[in-house]
Amino acid sequence: MCRESVTVKEVLRFGKMTGNGYLHWAKVHRRVQYELTNSGVPSASLNDIGASSIPVDLVVQGPYGHPSLIERIAGIYAVDESRVVPIMGASSGIFLSLGATIARGDPVALESPCYDPAVRAARFLGADILPIVREPNKRFRVQLHEIESQLKAGVRAVFLTNLHNPSGQFTDRETMREIAHLCLRRNATLIVDEVYLDAAHLNLGQPRWSAARLGDNVVAINSLTKIHGLGGIRAGWIVANKATANRVRQLVNLINGDNPAPSEGLALQAFSRLAVLEERFRRFYRVRVPGIFATFFRKLLPH
Repeated sequence: MCRESVTVKEVLRFGKMTGNGYLHWAKVHRRVQYELTNSGVPSASLNDIGASSIPVDLVVQGPYGHPSLIERIAGIYAVDESRVVPIMGASSGIFLSLGATIARGDPVALESPCYDPAVRAARFLGADILPIVREPNKRFRVQLHEIESQLKAGVRAVFLTNLHNPSGQFTDRETMREIAHLCLRRNATLIVDEVYLDAAHLNLGQPRWSAARLGDNVVAINSLTKIHGLGGIRAGWIVANKATANRVRQLVNLINGDNPAPSEGLALQAFSRLAVLEERFRRFYRVRVPGIFATFFRKLLPH
C-alpha cells in the first residue's frame, strides 16, 4: 500500500476542491530511492500474458465491453453478465459507481483515512461527505457502530476499500456481509473497491470471495492493476445489480464512449493467464517485500 490517502477531514478542510490532489502529485513529483507511489507489483510484460506475438485488434467489440471479457469476469464472480461493466481502471470505477448511486446533495459515508480520489470524486458529484473513522489504535478495522451511526444520519452510499488503502487491513466476508445488511436496512448502497483483495487470498490464505455476492445493494470495483501488474492497459470492471450497471453504462457514454479495443483484447488474454500472473505476485511478495521492509527500517533505525 502507498500513502495515496487522506483523512476525510483533511480534504474537507480545503472547502472547494481547488488542489490537484494525490494522483497529480504521484505523477509529477521527483522520484526517490524508496518510491511508494507505485502501490502494486512491477508492470508485467506482453510475454507474461502470452501476448508478444498476438495481433492487436483495433475494432471495438460489443456496445459496452468485449462480450468474451464480460463473460469471463461474470464467470469468476458467478453473476449474470448483465451485472458486469468493463471500465478503464478502478479509479474511474470509483467515480462511475458514486455517480450511478448518488444524487447531488446526498450524504455519503467514506472511510477515513480514504483513497484521495474517492473523496474528491464524491465532492465533485456534490455529495455531503461523512467520515467512517478507521482508527490506528484499532488497527484500522471497520467499526460497525461507526457505519450504523452514519446510516442513521441518512447516507445513500457507503464507500470502503478492502484491503484498506492505505493500511492494508483486511475486512473478512462475514463483517462485510453485516455491513451490506446494515446498508440494505437503510436503503443504502455499499461500494467496495477490491483492487487489493486478491492479495488476502494469494498471500494470507483467505478464501477467494467478493462483496459483489453479498447483496443486491453492493457494488464491487476491481482491475488488473495492483495484483496483476497491468496498470498500463487500464482494464477494470464494476459488478453491480442490473439497474446500477445500466446507470454506469450511461455514464461511460458521457465520459469515454467505448473502452479501447487493444486494452480489452489484452485484458482478455490476461484472464487466460491469471495463474501465471498470480504466481508472479506471490513470488514478488515472498522475495521482494521482506527485503524492502528490512532495508527501509534499517534506514529508519540504523542502531
